[in-house]
Amino acid sequence: MVASTGEILINDQEYDFRRDSATDDTRARTAITWLEESNLLTREENRVQIFPSSLRVSSVEEAKKKLETRRLGDPARERLLAIVQKLLEANPDEGISTDMLMAAVGLSPGQVRGALYDLEKCGIASNDTVLTAFVHAGVARNSRQRLTEAAGVEEKLLELMQEMAPDMAVGDRAPLNLKDVYLSFAGRKPPHHRVHRAIASLSPNDQLQVRMRSGRWELLDRAEVVVGTLSRSYGLPEGMACTGATVLAIASWSRKHSEPQYQEQLRRETWEVVIPELVFEPS
Repeated sequence: MVASTGEILINDQEYDFRRDSATDDTRARTAITWLEESNLLTREENRVQIFPSSLRVSSVEEAKKKLETRRLGDPARERLLAIVQKLLEANPDEGISTDMLMAAVGLSPGQVRGALYDLEKCGIASNDTVLTAFVHAGVARNSRQRLTEAAGVEEKLLELMQEMAPDMAVGDRAPLNLKDVYLSFAGRKPPHHRVHRAIASLSPNDQLQVRMRSGRWELLDRAEVVVGTLSRSYGLPEGMACTGATVLAIASWSRKHSEPQYQEQLRRETWEVVIPELVFEPS
C-alpha cells in the first residue's frame, strides 16, 4: 500500500485523530509506529513523490482568461482555479503538498496530478524545478573549499565502510562507527516506552534541544522527551559552546552489534539511534 498522510487521515470522519494540520504528519507516523510495534503491519519502504510545478500566471484573473479558450465544464474550471488560488497563496520557500491541494479542491491524489497536467497544457503552470544556489566567494571557507571538505569527508566515510564491511552488496546494511553517540540508549528502554515513538516521529533537520545532565549530553525533542544521549567520552571542541542541534540521521542498531558486556542491560533486539548535528559558537 502506498499512501500519503492526507490519504490515511481522509477516513477520519469524526476528527478523533486529527487536531491541526501542523501535526498531522507526525501523529500519523507515530500511529503507524505503534501498529508496527504491535506486529499489525510492516513498513517495507517509504517513497516520496515531488511534482515540480510552478505557475506561469501572476493572478487568478490571468488564469481565468487562459481557461476561457478551453472547452471545460464549470466544475472542472472551478477546481483548476482553486488549485491556482492555493498555489498563489503558498509560501514560496515551503512549497505545497498534494495533501493540501486535495483538501482545498476535494480531489484524489491521482486527480490532483491530472489537474496539474491540465494546468500545464493550458499554459498556466510549467513542469520544472527552480533551484537557488548560494555561492560563498571572497570569504573564509568559500564554496570551493567547502566542496573540497565535503568530498573529503565522503571519501573517508566510504573508506571506513569498505574497511568495516568489505563484502557488502548494494542494498545491504552495515553499522557505522558512531563513537560519539550512546548507541544503547533506546535499546535499554522497554518495547512500549515512549522514546521509541518519539524517535520514530523524527525526521532529518528536525530541531533538538541539548542539555548536560549527570556528566552526559542529552538530546531532547520539541516535547522535551529525551531521544538520545552522547557518549560520556564526548567533549566539546575547545573554546566552543553547544547552542543547539538538529537531526542529521536516524540509524538502526541491534543487540548483535552491541558489546557483550552491555547486552544484559538491553531490553530490545533492534532499535533506532538519533544522530545529531550540533551547532557551536565561541564560548
